[in-house]
Amino acid sequence: MSTRLISFVSLAGAVLLLPFYLEFVLGYHARQVGLFLAVIPLCLGVFSPLSGMVADRVGDRKVMTVGFLFLVIGYFSLSTLGTQTTALGVVLRLLPVGLGMGTFQAPNNSAIMGAVSPAQLGIASGLVSLSRTLGQVLGVAILGALWASQTLAAYGAPLPGGVTTAPADAQVAGLQTTMWVVTLLAIAALALNGWLLAQNRTPAQAPLPAD
Repeated sequence: MSTRLISFVSLAGAVLLLPFYLEFVLGYHARQVGLFLAVIPLCLGVFSPLSGMVADRVGDRKVMTVGFLFLVIGYFSLSTLGTQTTALGVVLRLLPVGLGMGTFQAPNNSAIMGAVSPAQLGIASGLVSLSRTLGQVLGVAILGALWASQTLAAYGAPLPGGVTTAPADAQVAGLQTTMWVVTLLAIAALALNGWLLAQNRTPAQAPLPAD
């Protein structure tokens, strides 16, 4: 459940901040921004069913680990966005994020629901929804505040018109720092998932023979 929470904290922060970058730094219109962001849900729709089928064969944890590897790559690449990044460059950075979430979600849901008895499926389903909503709320609040503070720090002066009126260089500096934090969160989730995978592989100790 903790890796799921982290995944939605990270995704919510990225989805919140990218429209500001695309509109106020690169100069795209709102409709074009929506087309860029559509890359993520499109990847989710394509890869979630596929990852679920693969997880049924090789195990949930292995597929989740692959998903977080893609997320680390995607978030790290987003931390390299600049004032001259092309449309293709943006799309290529969003693809591993969408691929990672699409690869992670289905086996994660399966692992959570499969870990409880049939009588507790309702509780598990509620916790799945809670982790998603809580992650989105925390991601928007914490990472949005971090981006604003880092943008102001990069500009070095108050912005009466709001942080989106900062020069492009300052906004990019704030975004890069924030995406570094998101990358670290994804790395932490990857490490946690890898540790859990190793724990599952550890054979149980055989009981000692009775005297």
